[in-house]
Amino acid sequence: MAHIGSLCGIGIGVVFLFAGISKFVSRDEWQMVVNEVHVHPAILRLVPIAEVLLGVLSTARIATPIVPLVIAALLVVFSGWVLSALRRDVAPRCMCFGSRSQRPVSFRTLVRNVVLLVVAVGAALL
Repeated sequence: MAHIGSLCGIGIGVVFLFAGISKFVSRDEWQMVVNEVHVHPAILRLVPIAEVLLGVLSTARIATPIVPLVIAALLVVFSGWVLSALRRDVAPRCMCFGSRSQRPVSFRTLVRNVVLLVVAVGAALL
């Protein structure tokens, strides 16, 4: 089971690391999305930094189970924001993985987040 937990930690770490770096690489597009959504810009500017930091820590398996639980909490927050946007019939571009994900948020975004949440919890508990 410990091997599965390690794989989950590395997997979710790589996903968060990729997401954060992608936002840095597509900085101008990410900034446009920050301006389009109804979230305080300072919070969204911190998202790529947090994703990279948590990605590195999770991939290196540092501070387990705290880091995977923080990642899980962020996924819950991200999912809540997506659900709120969908309930308001607003579909901003995802940009979850920088310019690679420019489709509007959708139910598919929520499903992906639930899968990632399961992986993060696996990294914390196994």
